[in-house]
Amino acid sequence: MNSKWETTIGIETHVQLLTKTKIFSSSNCSFGEKPNQNTNEIDIALPGSLPVANIEAIKCAIKFGLAVNAKISCDSRFDRKHYFYPDLPKGYQTSQFHKPILQGGNICFYEDDIKKTINLVEAHLEEDAGKLIHQSFSTGIDLNRAGMPLLEIVTHPEICSAQEAVAYAKTLHNLVVWLGICDGNMQEGSFRCDANVSVKLKNTKELGTRTEIKNINSFKFLEKAILFESKRQINLLEQNKLVIQETRLYDSEKNETRSMRNKEDAIDYRYMPDPDLPVIYITPELIETTRKNLPELPDNKRIRFEKEYNLTKSDASQLSSSINIANYFESIVSQLPKGNEKIVANWMIGDLNAFMNKYNKTIEEIPIEAKTIATMIEKIIDGTLSNKNAKDVFEILWNNEKSNIDDIIEKNGLKQINDDSIIIDIINSILANNRNIVEDYKSGKEKAFNSLIGKIMKESKGRANSSQIRELLKQQLCKIN
Repeated sequence: MNSKWETTIGIETHVQLLTKTKIFSSSNCSFGEKPNQNTNEIDIALPGSLPVANIEAIKCAIKFGLAVNAKISCDSRFDRKHYFYPDLPKGYQTSQFHKPILQGGNICFYEDDIKKTINLVEAHLEEDAGKLIHQSFSTGIDLNRAGMPLLEIVTHPEICSAQEAVAYAKTLHNLVVWLGICDGNMQEGSFRCDANVSVKLKNTKELGTRTEIKNINSFKFLEKAILFESKRQINLLEQNKLVIQETRLYDSEKNETRSMRNKEDAIDYRYMPDPDLPVIYITPELIETTRKNLPELPDNKRIRFEKEYNLTKSDASQLSSSINIANYFESIVSQLPKGNEKIVANWMIGDLNAFMNKYNKTIEEIPIEAKTIATMIEKIIDGTLSNKNAKDVFEILWNNEKSNIDDIIEKNGLKQINDDSIIIDIINSILANNRNIVEDYKSGKEKAFNSLIGKIMKESKGRANSSQIRELLKQQLCKIN
């Protein structure tokens, strides 16, 4: 990126709320139904049909507001945002403009151990539009999405890079899933971002002309779209050409943005209060009840993990990166004697994470219960299993969770050897057959010691206690002249 220029980014995120029914109708919110299956007279805008606000969507918004320290409006209301498009049967979208439900607030995250804070302008409730289905010689319309409850979260234009934008989006994604107000499924459109991008010369105060990149449903695409758009705008400005304020789409196959339509301003939408929906009066009692039912928030959990379990900041951050990972960790820890939290943390961050990557599974899809992992870790603690052989046990459990751990150990000969005499016999055999490595060790080559340990472990098929090997090997080497 040309060092003369700097990028400024604002993010608008559409979060689909986890309610059973739509925001203004009783239609089901399930995904994947046949086109127009989840619709009724309100969704398709039949004359005379009247909307009714969904209280559960309002509660979701309050929950988010409390989590980000936003001001919750006690008298929020809905407005009509007018534009004409085939997927919007009413000719307007019911949204919030004049008095959104949430104002202000912030999202905090760490980037390279530096705390960043992104301030929010607002978050408002609105309905989603339908979807056009383009075929060879015709276009159909599916209104299953029409009326889906959305919370649109808007940042100030203060994000400085594509990488920072992704860090913000991931933190926000984690939070709304953590709170239980969104399933976070980006492939199904439950969490999608619009990025407002502008560039300007460094040390100038006035922001450049912005463009909006619509409906990005991948963190990777968010980063690529911003990088491309920044570069595109810089190239235009360096050729003394104007950047046009417009809405653009990101083409992931070509890795480019392209023009969709000229960007409208608020005045173009002719916002007006919706006469069919009354003012939303939110009582202090409802706010306090919601506050009491909030889960422990990610930052608070991370800090508690550091203090209560004596974990490093890095480990605590990884283990509180999602509520399901945190719960899985604490479920294992609760079944073990106090003081073994670091062992559990190492196992989850190292081995369990490696298995999840290998088999492309999320924490929710792990086929092994936390209590089974706790039993396996007990075997490591009491010396029955070495760390290496525990991995073998874990792989067998992964493919057949109902297997009994003791039976797996016995059947596969995985029990750790802790008997000094057996280990000494293995050591002496290795020393007798590797005189050259012994001579290297005696001449001061420390790597030779590790080479001998590797051979002993291999001879014992990974079963010999590694700490005993080190001590006994040193003793046996001292006896050799």
